[in-house]
Amino acid sequence: MTTQRPAHWKLFVGLMLAAALCGGERCTASEIYVDNRVGSDTFDGETSEVTGLRFGPVKTIRCALQKARQGDTIIIANRGVPYYEQLSLNGRHHSGYGEARFTIVGNGAVVSGARLVPPTAWKAVARDLWRFSPHRKGHYQLILNDKPLPETIVAPGAKVRPKIPAGNWAAWRGAIYYQAAPSESPAEHAMAFAEGDVGLTFAEVHDVTVIGLTFRHFRLDGISAHSQCRRVVLQNVGSIENGRAGLFVGETSRVEALKCKFTGNRLHNVLVRGRNAVLRADPKLEEPPTFIE
Repeated sequence: MTTQRPAHWKLFVGLMLAAALCGGERCTASEIYVDNRVGSDTFDGETSEVTGLRFGPVKTIRCALQKARQGDTIIIANRGVPYYEQLSLNGRHHSGYGEARFTIVGNGAVVSGARLVPPTAWKAVARDLWRFSPHRKGHYQLILNDKPLPETIVAPGAKVRPKIPAGNWAAWRGAIYYQAAPSESPAEHAMAFAEGDVGLTFAEVHDVTVIGLTFRHFRLDGISAHSQCRRVVLQNVGSIENGRAGLFVGETSRVEALKCKFTGNRLHNVLVRGRNAVLRADPKLEEPPTFIE
């Protein structure tokens, strides 16, 4: 006597075979759209235009990364307004699989770590000298009109505050000191400081490509690949005016930088640390990387 199997049996077997052929990984990749002008993090992110109450681009890159899975592509709209975010790519969900790479397409957009200094945060110290104490210490930056202001360098361990020229700032004893012009207050200007730590962090990812995205004004690094990253490619990426390094490659990470711009960073434009860290870059870097074992 032959047992009659349910009609959906073949479909079930087909799905099981497909899963086995994919090796537990995704068989298809998706595109996720981001737009900080018209997007909303309540949208599905599946289209570049708003097409309904729940359909359209998300507002933040962070939300797109939360939705993303292996091999997906995140497409960022450049509306001329920075994305004030810190991004982190971690592990399998933010990696590629097979021939599908996990990709971020920036379209020339800027990701910024700058935040406005609250006007009430400035305290008068002496004639035309003002002080502001950020919560996070070290690798300071003071920014006006989207450009870092000139810094007066203070010797490590200095017990006396140096003389600061007008329009300059100095970091001393956990605070930023700004020497204003006569009868001027920094609260009159929209001054900003580098508040975000790292613009883009890679950790234990592989087969990732980032194209056409710029990271500016972060307290530490614009981009950091610090832990077991493989086949990470940066293409037409910028990392500018950050507090420590434009690009940091550490431990066993391997990064390739093609037609990238790392410039104006406070200590190092490119920093590579560890004997097993590898950076492959085209010869057009403005200055050679700094290597530390």
